[in-house]
Amino acid sequence: MKITNSFTVATPLQETWEAIVDVQRTANCLPGASVEATDEAGVFVGRMRVKLGAVVTEYSGIARVLEIDEDSRTISFDVEGRELRGHGTAAATITNQLTEDGQGTCVTVETDLNVSGAQAQFGRGLMADVAGAMLDKFALRLEQEIVSGPVAGDTAHGRKSGDLSAS
Repeated sequence: MKITNSFTVATPLQETWEAIVDVQRTANCLPGASVEATDEAGVFVGRMRVKLGAVVTEYSGIARVLEIDEDSRTISFDVEGRELRGHGTAAATITNQLTEDGQGTCVTVETDLNVSGAQAQFGRGLMADVAGAMLDKFALRLEQEIVSGPVAGDTAHGRKSGDLSAS
């Protein structure tokens, strides 16, 4: 399933780009996520807690940077996760492209998502709603991270972030 979203942050393009390519910093702005770098460049391990309707699922997985294109301000990731309690999986290729938008930056996020297990029963509409809600929260946290430094609730191993849901 392909999902395209965009958001705008009130921060300059170059500062936003520098934050986005700092994957560990950026991922920690994502609600429900915690990540840590590995010994391999561009590879991160982490967890993601997602709420789809009444179902809360926690995934453990790996993210790899596929490509960083400084000229087009594009960064792509391959993300794979497995449910901690269950047999489901989630995999996605995520591409972020940044463009200048007045005094701020527009970030367009294209996600090619594949989900298996119980979560696969949820329709595209609910998943798109959750993705949109996630990106809205991410945008606020990213902007705060860039403007003010670490997000409130920052911990040594990631940010406290609560459940991710469309509600």
